[in-house]
Amino acid sequence: MVRYWSICKDRNLFKSYEENKGEVDEVTEANKVPSKVLGKGTVELPLTSGKVLTLVNVFCICTKCHNFCNDPGFWPYLF
Repeated sequence: MVRYWSICKDRNLFKSYEENKGEVDEVTEANKVPSKVLGKGTVELPLTSGKVLTLVNVFCICTKCHNFCNDPGFWPYLF
């Protein structure tokens, strides 16, 4: 089973946020390095079209140097 998720490194980008309550302690990316999940919430991304893409259940992982959305369904909206 493939599970899609998004991560965001900047806590200030979250519109809503809740601290991690142990639901997901860490995620592991393709490089096999686990990262601690600090919390999760909703992030709104303004698009050049003027629309806003809302991502829900985004994990906050502050050790990352980038933001990441691994759901291919979102890719047409991001490029």
